Amino acid sequence: MTTGEDFSHYLQHRPGCFYALGTMREGEKLKTLHTSNFDYNDNLIATGAYFYLKIVEDRLNVKITNE
Repeated sequence: MTTGEDFSHYLQHRPGCFYALGTMREGEKLKTLHTSNFDYNDNLIATGAYFYLKIVEDRLNVKITNE
């Protein structure tokens, strides 16, 4: 994944991490980014937002969600 190579330059100056949220629907053929047939799976927006929320809770040592 070439994005990892680009992102590594940022990590030389600031701590961080790189992650990929899989958006492929079950049973569909692979449609890669930057192609005319890519179709983002909008159903995963909440999953991605939840992931970021959990990072904030962890880093700030707070509880935002009611689980």
